[in-house]
Amino acid sequence: MIIFGQISEHLRLGPTNSRACPACRQEQPFSLLLEYDYAHLYYLFGFVTRRRFRVACDRCGNVWKASEKEIAEARPLARGAVPFLHRWGCLVFIVLVIAAVATAIALGL
Repeated sequence: MIIFGQISEHLRLGPTNSRACPACRQEQPFSLLLEYDYAHLYYLFGFVTRRRFRVACDRCGNVWKASEKEIAEARPLARGAVPFLHRWGCLVFIVLVIAAVATAIALGL
């Protein structure tokens, strides 16, 4: 049986400027979030299919799309934030398959 699918995850990258929250109607601290979707094979071998930057109110948790300035601020923080197998797991799987086939050919199987 082959197990595959797509999962959405979010990572808190750090705090950003305080601002008026439309939901709380008060000045609140906000956090930068990276939301990403990734496809996977057996929950281990994956690749990122989409990334989105958001800002979230630290008090109420409501989330909004990040501005261009916030996205520029978040990009350096996002480097390496996504776990390795979520980003490059599919490539690892391909390399393992090629290694297994090469070993089988070398052994004459």
